[in-house]
Amino acid sequence: MVGWMQSDFAERGLDSPRLDAELLVAHVLGVPRLHLYLDLDRPIGPEELATLRELVRRRRDREPVAYLIGTKDFWKGRFRVDARVLVPRPDTETLVERAVSLLRGDVIPEGDAHVEAFAEEPDDLADDLEDSTATTSGESRLVEEGADEAGGVRGDETVLEGSTVGATSNELAGVGARPTGPSALPDGPVIDLCTGSGCVAVSLASEVPDRTYFATDVSSDAIEVARENVRTAGVAVELADGDLFAGLDGPFALVVANPPYVVDAEIPTLAPEVAKHEPRLALAGGADGLDVVRRLATQAFARLVRGGALLVEVGADQGQRAAEVFRSAGFVDVRVIPDLAGRDRVIEGWRPLSS
Repeated sequence: MVGWMQSDFAERGLDSPRLDAELLVAHVLGVPRLHLYLDLDRPIGPEELATLRELVRRRRDREPVAYLIGTKDFWKGRFRVDARVLVPRPDTETLVERAVSLLRGDVIPEGDAHVEAFAEEPDDLADDLEDSTATTSGESRLVEEGADEAGGVRGDETVLEGSTVGATSNELAGVGARPTGPSALPDGPVIDLCTGSGCVAVSLASEVPDRTYFATDVSSDAIEVARENVRTAGVAVELADGDLFAGLDGPFALVVANPPYVVDAEIPTLAPEVAKHEPRLALAGGADGLDVVRRLATQAFARLVRGGALLVEVGADQGQRAAEVFRSAGFVDVRVIPDLAGRDRVIEGWRPLSS
């Protein structure tokens, strides 16, 4: 069966026909891929065969394999995905890797004197956090277990996926929640914008659990997927349904985002798996691909604590233009971080202490 499917997929020009075939057969049989070769004589029943035929039909239509089997591996986890969210990509692991390094203090960015000086001005952070409100506005809703149908928060109680705690606005902003080790970042919460499946937020919360995490998406359908992944991973990430910061004013120590950044006119030219099946809302970045990045940079600068950082994934040819967007918004020490293939992938910028 695997051999026949491989030949069929190859004839239709699919990029990885053997892998696709193995993943689909293993999914239907409910076994790891390795078991396909450890039990070569295992028969395929009529119902399994019917299911496989339907999956082959959908794959011929270039529906992503991740949608067909319902999961995608990313970073160190496996995430539930379907047509409501983008399929997580290895390129986005560059964003996670850099964020983890900053949160853990593995990397102190060169030239970031404003970060090193932060330790000398602890009262500035306390003032920033004390003056902030981290409540949601009427234009968004917090997504919680057991929330009412409108998705609101009852009273002053907020629900993190996996736990319920009474929290004041200062507690939501992360007051007193210091990481256990040194960090390139000041104290404060982390927010993942345009979260989609939640793969970035969940990965960060799993790697560095001693922070407070938020994640937002303009798509309520995506938030539903993210909620399932947060619950499965058993991490504490608070989800908000709304555009960018969705009424969450922070301040935040770190903002990360994988926003829509594909040039609108180029979407029809992408692989059919993307152009035909993945949500356009999560792809379309405007005439030059940077519409959301511009709004994001401006809003993030106002919501970051002094000495905080913004990390944003961009397209492979957008690095220098996106870096200029960051500088125009007021960020300093702006740099372009390449992915493993050496292509522009993540833009990093810092809010200076003096701002």
